[in-house]
Amino acid sequence: DKSRSTARITCRVCLEDFQTTINLLSEPLDVYNDWIDSCEAAN
Repeated sequence: DKSRSTARITCRVCLEDFQTTINLLSEPLDVYNDWIDSCEAAN
């Protein structure tokens, strides 16, 4: 949702979801990379 500067991604396998802030230059791949980075930081 670019108007709110947020993006959400959901895994179709495990049904986990992730929400992050975005900017006007953000692409879907950026959101996915943020999710992976967050997972690595948590583990």
